[in-house]
Formats: sequence, C-alpha cells, structure tokens
Amino acid sequence: MPSRILLVDDEEEVLSAWETTLRPLKHEVTKAHNEAEAVAAASEHPFDLVLIDYLIPGKNGVEIIASIRKKLPLIRSVLISGRLDEKLTKTDLKELVHDRVEVDELLHKPVKPKVLRETVSRLLASRPIEWKAVAAKSLEAYSVTERDATEAGKAVGTRLRKSH
Repeated sequence: MPSRILLVDDEEEVLSAWETTLRPLKHEVTKAHNEAEAVAAASEHPFDLVLIDYLIPGKNGVEIIASIRKKLPLIRSVLISGRLDEKLTKTDLKELVHDRVEVDELLHKPVKPKVLRETVSRLLASRPIEWKAVAAKSLEAYSVTERDATEAGKAVGTRLRKSH
C-alpha cells in the first residue's frame, strides 16, 4: 500500500526534483511551499513522512516539523539542507535540539536520488504500530512548545555554513 509523503520547500524546482526522485517508489506525494501550506496539508491528510528543507522563509524546517507533529505525531521526518555544515550528523542534530523536536533523519543537499529513496523506504518500513508507542509519540508531540521548537531550530541554525 502506498504511503503519503509531504514535501516542503520554498523552491518549486527542489520540490519537483524530490517528487521525480520518489516517483519509482509509487507513494502519494503532496507538495507545500511554506509552513501554512504544510500545516494545512497535515490537517487534511494522514501523512506518513515529511521531507523538509531547513531554510524556509518564515520558520525553519525544525519549527515546521514540530507544528506538523502536533497534527500527526507518528509522522516520520527527514530534514534536508544545503546550508547546514556537512559535518553535522544525526547524533549532533539530536544534541542540538535536545530531544525537543523529533527529527528522524538528516540529509545534506545535494542528495543523491538513491540515498533519498533508500532513506524514505527505510523510514516508512519502520513505523511504530504498538499502541503504547502511539500514545508516547502523541504525548511527546503535544509537549513541544513553540518556544522549544524555535530554540531547537535556532540551535540547528548555528551550524549553517558560511556563504561564499
């Protein structure tokens, strides 16, 4: 059964590239260009995964993930950025957000199509289904305040590479 994937980036070219890359997986894909569109989509559809850029005007990807998780606590997430320090690892990311906002995976742009498809497939295959896990994830998502999300997003932002 195909999963529902939400793609979030302010650049249409990036969204189209991600959509094309994921097409062979035969999942249902929805695109959003900003926080308002992403949260509205999450309110209307039960997405399984969100693929989101870190740098989005208005709010960063970490903050948007926190907003989406309040609607869909079990959604898996992939944060992508071409501006974050390439030495930043998933472990580093968890330390930066201090477990305030759950981010499942971190990928650096440009992401190779094979890596993107493998990451998405792996995350969708490992969804929790036990009711205790569902309850715990719901409580975690609702306990994240807007301030927590903003601080977590800013912490990640400290690892932006300097523009050349």
